[in-house]
Amino acid sequence: MWVSDHITTARLVLRPFSWVDADALFDYASNPDYARFQSGPDDFNRAASDKFLAELMLRERDVRPVWAITVEDHVVGIVTLNFESGHRIAVLGYGLHRDLWGQGLAGEAVRAVLDEAFAEYAMLHRVRAQTDLRNVRSSGLLAKLGFTHEGTLRAEVGRGGELVNGAIYGLLREEWTGPRAGPG
Repeated sequence: MWVSDHITTARLVLRPFSWVDADALFDYASNPDYARFQSGPDDFNRAASDKFLAELMLRERDVRPVWAITVEDHVVGIVTLNFESGHRIAVLGYGLHRDLWGQGLAGEAVRAVLDEAFAEYAMLHRVRAQTDLRNVRSSGLLAKLGFTHEGTLRAEVGRGGELVNGAIYGLLREEWTGPRAGPG
């Protein structure tokens, strides 16, 4: 049993990545505004992008599912879950093409994945996420979805070895607003 590999929302289709997504992944992930708050090398080049894509495609769906966020069959972002402790805890990750920020698409994608995860795994009790404290858009999205800011990790190693403060957010099952409870 695991979360669906294809999830459809009003505006999006979330699906597994494939090799045909290489150009689109590189396009959004190499954008400096997008990359600023992501972990990874400073020189995110095509080879690094292709390696990342291969790693995404090889993930074990039962413990580390990943979805390509697509709009009209064009990949524009990513949502990931990493399950821990027998699927009782999940770590959430997400990102969206810079050109689409502010349209509610990331929230729509994350909400759909959380709906699926909470519906599919009765034992899932907690979802957590971490973001660079300076990433106010990401913090705002998590708050809008019902996550609670639980603390700050000071002087974490960020992109390119930069020391940054990380904000930790948590969401408990009983705090989730339920399936398709509204726009993200």
